[in-house]
Parts: sequence; structure tokens; C-alpha cells
Amino acid sequence: MEQDKNNDGPIVYYDNGERKMSFYDFIKPILPETPITPTHNYHLIKEHRLRLYAKKELDYIKEREIDKVQTTQLDKQMYYCDWLKKELDIIKKWVSNNEKTISKWKLERLKSNTNEIKKYQAFVETELKQTESKVHKALYVDKNMEENIESVLHLPAEQCEYLFNELIKREFIPKTTDKDIFYFVLGSKSLENKKFTALKWLKSKLSLSELIKLITGEKTVSRKDKKTIEKTFTDKRGKPMKDLPNSKINEYSADYLTLEKIVRNMKNPPIQTPIQNI
Repeated sequence: MEQDKNNDGPIVYYDNGERKMSFYDFIKPILPETPITPTHNYHLIKEHRLRLYAKKELDYIKEREIDKVQTTQLDKQMYYCDWLKKELDIIKKWVSNNEKTISKWKLERLKSNTNEIKKYQAFVETELKQTESKVHKALYVDKNMEENIESVLHLPAEQCEYLFNELIKREFIPKTTDKDIFYFVLGSKSLENKKFTALKWLKSKLSLSELIKLITGEKTVSRKDKKTIEKTFTDKRGKPMKDLPNSKINEYSADYLTLEKIVRNMKNPPIQTPIQNI
């Protein structure tokens, strides 16, 4: 048993009828593995319960590994939501038991415990709300994004590959652009389990409009394509590419000739002349 630093005597819960410490602090040195929750202190409650959750999550992952099922971030979030809901039920019991004890034994000090528990309850409710929002977005919003977006151009894979490399080389899109998402927006590839994020266009709106028209051969960008581009492209500041303009007669962006060359070579790759042996 730990010793009191002041009198070198054993630490006691009560001394001459006066309470010296919390029951949790008293019992832990005696029974380190005791499952008692430190309901007298919000920070200790939170630390203690999250440590228990971490162990449960590991057990959950191991169970899935036995069944040869991969545990994704979404799986963890869904499991966390279930645990948080059970925590709220446990918290209600803690508060109820405290109120009954206060009423029966007139132990006013337990009101402090109730307040600490309610702080933890607020934390759990906030965590649950935020995690449920993430789960909902992953299950429905991101899924609907893929289902509701049609490819702007439906380019074949080899043309997508060429366009992707050239646009990066000419700094129309960042080097960090995700190739799968690029293929999804401008080609016909499925995102599968990848989360959709809009493509960033580093040049002007007019230049993006010109690229679409050069590829489609149309004089204007259709209203349907404009709506799709608004969902799938952002400007360099990360804002949705709204109100894509259609250029007026004899109006071109500074990048028009570069884009024209890219599209021409994409559609009609230059023939490579074989090197002859001398």
C-alpha cells in the first residue's frame, strides 16, 4: 500500500470519521486492476472509459481478422457509434444511482460527482453526433456523389492517361491530383471504395471551358456539363467552379493554344518514326 508523504502512514479512505480521499484513489493502489470508474473526476472518467474502448476496438478488429474481413475507418466509426450509445445508457444509470444515494443518505458531496458525470455525458453526446455525421456522409453522401455524377467527357483510358500527364506537366492541375478521381470525372472509371474529392483547376474558368469544348467539338459547354463541373472541379482556392463561361467570338484565354495542342495530340497521337539501324 502507498504511504502518506506527510506522516509515512498508510493512505486511508477515512480517518477518525473524516474522508481523506476519493474511494477510487483509495482502492487503486490496493487493487490496481479494479474496474471501478472514477466518477468523481471528468478527466479521469474520460481517460478510463476511452482506454476501455480502445481494448474493445482491438478485440473487434481481431474478430474480423479471424473471419478474414478487413476493418476500414468506416467500420471503426460505426463500432464507435454503437459504443457511445451504450455509454449514454451507462451514464444515465450512474446519474440515477447518485441521485438516489444523495436523497437517501443526504450525501451532498455526491452532487459534485453528478456534475462530473454530466461533463462526460456532454463529451459522449458530442462525439456521437460528430461520428454519426461522418458515418452518414460515408454511407450516403459520398455514395450518392458517385451515383449522381456522370462523366463529363467519357474519355477512353489511353486519352485520359495522356490528358492527365499533360495537364500536370503544363500546370493546369496539381501534381498531387488523384489519378483515379481524374479518370472518374473525365473518363468512365468507378471510384470503388475511394472517397471522392473535387479536382483542382489552377488556371482560369475560361481555360477549363475551352478544354471541354475542344474535346467535345461543341461551341458551348452544355448546362448539364456545367452542373457536373461545379460538383467535380474547384478553382485553385478550393471554391466550386461555378458559372463556367462560354467564350465570346474571338475571345480566348492565354492558355488556349497550349490546350489546343494538348487536345490535338490526345486525339491524334504523333506517329513515332522507328529508329533504323545504320
